[in-house]
Amino acid sequence: MQTIGSIDEQIARFYAPLILGSLKHGENRLCIWFPYLGKTRTINNILNSNKTLRLVLGQSFSKYKFIYYVGTVSKNNKASEILENIAINLNINIKQNNSNLIDTVSNRCRELINKGLKVVFIGDTLENLATIERQRLFTGISNIVRSDQNNIHSILNINYFEQIESIINRQPSIITLINSIETVPCLPSEILSNFIKNQSQKLNFSITETEIENIKNYTGGILTLTRALLRNKDKNNLELDLKFNAIWKHLPDNYKSVFEKTITNTKVINPNELRILETLRKSGIVDLDIFKDKFILSQTKNPNVLRSILNDWELEVYNLLLKSKNKVVSREKIASAIWGNNEEVDYSDWAVDQKISRFRKKISRYGLDPNFLETVKGKGYKWQL
Repeated sequence: MQTIGSIDEQIARFYAPLILGSLKHGENRLCIWFPYLGKTRTINNILNSNKTLRLVLGQSFSKYKFIYYVGTVSKNNKASEILENIAINLNINIKQNNSNLIDTVSNRCRELINKGLKVVFIGDTLENLATIERQRLFTGISNIVRSDQNNIHSILNINYFEQIESIINRQPSIITLINSIETVPCLPSEILSNFIKNQSQKLNFSITETEIENIKNYTGGILTLTRALLRNKDKNNLELDLKFNAIWKHLPDNYKSVFEKTITNTKVINPNELRILETLRKSGIVDLDIFKDKFILSQTKNPNVLRSILNDWELEVYNLLLKSKNKVVSREKIASAIWGNNEEVDYSDWAVDQKISRFRKKISRYGLDPNFLETVKGKGYKWQL
């Protein structure tokens, strides 16, 4: 067994009961991880630490034979290649095996059971498999598990429930693999703070408690994004953008819809979207600031998004600017939009400029370039978005 670092061990010990806890009840579990929470690294750290395994399974941890299988071992994204790799991990010579592979793996499992072991199949990084290949793989694993459900168990780790839901509808036997479902959360506050401190030490810079809290609110427990933010010390950096875009690009459309409705304060009523919203809340993802910033930045051509974040006078100014896009709007017109026709208000150019300054800061906080609102010296302002 390898020795893992202190922060990795803290993370592994937090996640281990969520991943392996079902084994104490002889159950199979589906674990849903939002992308980039550190799934693969964490699972490997758990399986490579006797201390962590003992924490969850007690002294009987040594009686478990873990078979960790991943989609990335298949060059062609084929279920058959992954099943062959499972057989190889069980010391089965697949070149000399003329029997059905599932039966052969099941028989090898029974040999291990006869030696007093329990067999646990742990699946990971299966996102790139086509739906039909996931169906073939999950069907194969469920057939192996069903050959001795008291002693052979499965733990599947995927990003979205939808990656298995449609398969269950077509192949109901796969439900064998899902006695329980665990929505894996982000790291708790204390461990996340320790992770941020650890990463800053590795990068040789000091970090304040205020900065730590800002990072926790921005990228939080999406550890890949948090590392990218710390490496570049700037929310507007290419690495962070690329990694965030990778998440957003592969998000199912109904997840994107839920994020959009949450950001724009639109009520979620669709039952499927309500379930997704609950999943995102449990994982601690939905309220992270990076989704608000990056989404609004990507949607700047959608006026409804921008309107949802503005107060009354800001909305009046925005509507005025939008009607006169790429044209100069005088300070007088802007003042009228802010204060109306109230003759008791004795505004000055300085007062208008102060309001515009606050407006710029507001849109900047939500990911928009404040330079979209150009100052035309001596005349007024021009909206260029």
